[in-house]
Amino acid sequence: MEALHAYKLRFSSLNLGFHTFEYDVDASFFGHFPGSLITDGDLKVVVEVEKKTSALHLQIGIKGQIELPCDRCLASVRVPVESSAKLVIRLSGQPGEDDDDLIWLPMTAYEYNLAPYIYENIHLNIPLRVNCEMGPNKSCRADVEALLSKYNGEAAEEAAEEEQTDGPIDPRWEKLKNLKF
Repeated sequence: MEALHAYKLRFSSLNLGFHTFEYDVDASFFGHFPGSLITDGDLKVVVEVEKKTSALHLQIGIKGQIELPCDRCLASVRVPVESSAKLVIRLSGQPGEDDDDLIWLPMTAYEYNLAPYIYENIHLNIPLRVNCEMGPNKSCRADVEALLSKYNGEAAEEAAEEEQTDGPIDPRWEKLKNLKF
């Protein structure tokens, strides 16, 4: 994580009041997190900090695009991301329990690395399904589409054959086929 020193927020030297910081997130950022779904990105992170005597109130805005593999054909797809989050960092001699939007740090702390928080926030905005329709191509690779239709057709044929070869169906189960959902 030492390579992510650019994302450290050094709050000890800040005066009380409001401050704004901007960070750029790209492929090198995601390379520091092994197992990341995101292969590349072009994001701008704006952090607005309100420093108080024993707390920092952060408003974090993330906007840009990330590159993810398509769920069907594994081609790279650029997906837009826009996010806004609030984070409170409390400085205390008796640290409490961290929460999703509350971090406790000892009074001797002078900086906080925002990189893991930014990374998690970007990942929380990944859509459940990613497909080529989200990108400029609007369709998956033709060779993969052909394979999918071939195997989907074979699976449907196998299911139909299996249904026919089972023999007579118990009349109690036959009535269940007539149910409409």
